[in-house]
Amino acid sequence: DEEVVSLVKSEPPLPFDTDIEVERGDNDTDHKILVRVVAPYAIPARHLFAVKIVDTGETYDVRVPEPGFEKGQEFEAEARVRLKRSITLGRFSDGLFDFGNLEGGFLVLTWCCPGIAFASIMDKMGLGICGGGPISNVNTSTRNRARKKALGCTFAVASIVWSMYYITLYCRQAPLAPLWVYAVNIVTMPWVIIMFTRTVMTFRKRHRIPGNCCMDCLQVHFCTWCTALRLFRHMKRSGDRPVTRFCERTAKATIV
Repeated sequence: DEEVVSLVKSEPPLPFDTDIEVERGDNDTDHKILVRVVAPYAIPARHLFAVKIVDTGETYDVRVPEPGFEKGQEFEAEARVRLKRSITLGRFSDGLFDFGNLEGGFLVLTWCCPGIAFASIMDKMGLGICGGGPISNVNTSTRNRARKKALGCTFAVASIVWSMYYITLYCRQAPLAPLWVYAVNIVTMPWVIIMFTRTVMTFRKRHRIPGNCCMDCLQVHFCTWCTALRLFRHMKRSGDRPVTRFCERTAKATIV
């Protein structure tokens, strides 16, 4: 029997893309199948197929195995039942200090370098340099990619400088960097706080979460990593990931 497979482009697996397994009974075939697909065009590795079974209407997720395939190549891949995500509207999916799910690597990122964590969230949301609207309607342009990379580098440097500042302050040692570096960092800090605050405000608006800018600013300033981690968890649980259709054509697959 032939099944219809629509190809969907997915972002790299970190930090928002994770594998999901859903058990639906004692038999493995109830929630996991193996399909054979003929690539209709060049398919990069780790991109996502949305496999819809015509007879049952069930939808499966198939990730393209390494190293990717050229047009006309046949390959087999494991299909897993797609988990239906419940989108939480009107409130965050958990509290600011809810440490029940620390999200592993992203927790380390938010703790060591919250600037990069916020930059990744802003990039996923398509926000501009000040955390407001999108930089451009063409998100794939070279100019926009360069701006986002520069934004992430700026946040990274700012986080490192602040870490050096606190080490010097608490350990009472000689400055780890010239004083003008700390001065520049302190001067630019209000811009960073405003940017993070606008990011949280835009996030709340998109997810219809009530709040006010003053509370957002306080949370960003006094608990930056907690705020970034909560945004990440809400995006992950709500399925708010930038996944766009790779091509409108469909490919044919058979169940192995």
